[in-house]
Amino acid sequence: MTNTKPRTEEWKKAQSERSKIMWANPEWRAKQISNHKKLAELRGNEWFSRISKLASHEKTVTPEVREWNSHKKYRYGIDYATYQTLVETSQGKCSICGTECKLDIDHNHTTKQVRGLVCRRCNLGLVYLDDKKWLKLALYYLGRTMGEEAFL
Repeated sequence: MTNTKPRTEEWKKAQSERSKIMWANPEWRAKQISNHKKLAELRGNEWFSRISKLASHEKTVTPEVREWNSHKKYRYGIDYATYQTLVETSQGKCSICGTECKLDIDHNHTTKQVRGLVCRRCNLGLVYLDDKKWLKLALYYLGRTMGEEAFL
């Protein structure tokens, strides 16, 4: 019968420290990885090969791309290559006003679909323009205060 006593916080902390020390040793780490490879081969498991591919890919990825993939891919659903295509398509200029500056990713707040790249000023304006009711009220207000000829 195995020992099933609950582990104390003290034991967990000590185990964590032991683990850090062991994984810091390159010889021990190499042995563990080798053992994982052997197990994966015996099981016919693709887990280790997937992990190895990810690890080798991580070494070739720049910090800029890594940050992009971890944050913005999750937020906007596009990868770095797609973003670079958008930058090339827009020639590094805002899709609305045409200024060359740092570009934000414009997306539909309802569908979450990416529409293009725009400057910060235009992106902040689009937040309000997405609301058709607000846009109609704003146009009515500007028409009243500036005259109809201001919109021609």
